[in-house]
Amino acid sequence: MELRTALFGRESSKLKEGEDEYKIQVRYTDLLRNNIADLQNMKITYRDFSSGQVRQVPISSLVKFDYNNTLGGVKRKNLKRLISIYSNLIDGFDPNKVNLNIKNAVDEFKGKPDNITIRQTGQQEDQQESLSFLLTALITALAMIFGILVLQFNSLSKPFIVLNEIFFSIIGVFFGFAITGMTMPLIMVAVGIVGLAGIVVKNAILLIEFTDELRERGVKTKEAIIQAGKIRIIPVLFDCVGNDARSVTTGDRTKY
Repeated sequence: MELRTALFGRESSKLKEGEDEYKIQVRYTDLLRNNIADLQNMKITYRDFSSGQVRQVPISSLVKFDYNNTLGGVKRKNLKRLISIYSNLIDGFDPNKVNLNIKNAVDEFKGKPDNITIRQTGQQEDQQESLSFLLTALITALAMIFGILVLQFNSLSKPFIVLNEIFFSIIGVFFGFAITGMTMPLIMVAVGIVGLAGIVVKNAILLIEFTDELRERGVKTKEAIIQAGKIRIIPVLFDCVGNDARSVTTGDRTKY
């Protein structure tokens, strides 16, 4: 505490001017702070309990001074010491790929003591939290969609068909990225998949309803599925789900 007071100062009082309040720090002058000999000769004042007298000893008799390289401070998180290593990303490198390479290198590192934990934080940690939230939102949405579809169709098989279309749409997303060779911003892709699920469900409902209508007209199941798929692919390709979709549900295929 004596050394800290000498080097960094200690709050002795406060000065208040109007609504502003300033701390008064007391410490050694620049000349004394920057002289190791003066710091070694600092007097530590204490009371001798055996005699009751106040005594002073130089700090050099209590501590040992040594020149060494060390950290300017110790950072802690949840009461545990923390060392952060970070770097900027060079242009032309994909952050997701770099983070994956770092994760693989950390997993393969065998010289780490058991009491040390290495994990990725920063952008990677934020991204994992966002992806976890979006995954939870997607699962919750699918569960709600399944429940509503069961009530609508009064069946368990048809909602499963609708949900299968969502998984096929996700396969299409990754297949599209594989063909184009574009980089995948995971957060934006996840948001897009969640939004795509709503469109796919709407199209799947119309497809199933139209298939059921064709079956009621006497068309065989396989032929009804083929015809419904041919008609519903048009608004899907041209992004025209709306008025066209209502014309399909009327059952007037020729008019459509």
